[in-house]
Parts: sequence; structure tokens; C-alpha cells
Amino acid sequence: MECVKTYIFKYVAKLHGKGSLRGRVEATTALQAKRQVMLGNELIKDVSVSLLTNQKAARKQAFEKLNTALPA
Repeated sequence: MECVKTYIFKYVAKLHGKGSLRGRVEATTALQAKRQVMLGNELIKDVSVSLLTNQKAARKQAFEKLNTALPA
């Protein structure tokens, strides 16, 4: 069985109108992280993601787990 390496990304999601959401999400790539944040949330118009450099410390903080049921 193959083990897929995942990373923790931080994101800032811009909402329609005023406001933004910030958080952390687990994903294999930046594109997958972006899709996971936008999935099922119609209020978000844009998402910017960046990889956290200290992954060990990031895993000790709260983050959204990897959603394996994402469409391709």
C-alpha cells in the first residue's frame, strides 16, 4: 500500500462582499488545498494558500483533515 505524503497549508478565503476566513487545511498539493476550502462553500470567491514551513509544529495546531472524497 502506498503512503501519500500530506502537508498543512494556511489559507485566506475572500468572501463575496466584505470579510475573509483564515484557517489551516491538510492536502497533498496547493491546488487540492484550494479546492478543499472552496468545496461546498458558495460564499467564497477566492482562496490563497501557502505551505507552512514547520510541518511538525503545524500538526500540533487545529487544522481541517484531508477530505479523500474530492472530485478530480
